[in-house]
Amino acid sequence: MTAYVRVGAQTRTFALAAEGGPPARAAVVLTAGAATGDEISLAAARLPGEVVVGLSVPTADGPARWEERIPIARRAATGELTLLTPGLGWRWLPSRAREGWLPAPVRPTLTTTVTPAGAAAPRA
Repeated sequence: MTAYVRVGAQTRTFALAAEGGPPARAAVVLTAGAATGDEISLAAARLPGEVVVGLSVPTADGPARWEERIPIARRAATGELTLLTPGLGWRWLPSRAREGWLPAPVRPTLTTTVTPAGAAAPRA
C-alpha cells in the first residue's frame, strides 16, 4: 500500500505499513519559495491548481486508488499559499475501470499547518 502527494509534475510517494502493522505517518511540506530537503516547491507552479493526496492499494484486479484533490492558490498580494479543504474525493476501482474515476466521500484525514515564511515547518 502506498500514499502519494502530487502537485503539477512533482510527486512524492510513501510506502505505508503492511496490513496489520503499525500505521505510518508522512509529512509533506509545500512551500511558496525554494524547496529544501523533501519539500515540494510551488514557486514555479501554475496556480491556481490542485494538490492531490492519494492512496493506492493492490488488489487481484490491479491497484485500487483513492484521491483527495484539494484546490490551491497563491495570494497575489502576499505570495502565501491557500488550500481549500476538504477537497473533492475520487476513487479508481479496477472492477469498474470502464467508468473511470468515480466520486468518493471525503472524510477529514489530513492535518494542515500553516507556517509563516522564514519559520521552520513542523514535521510529523
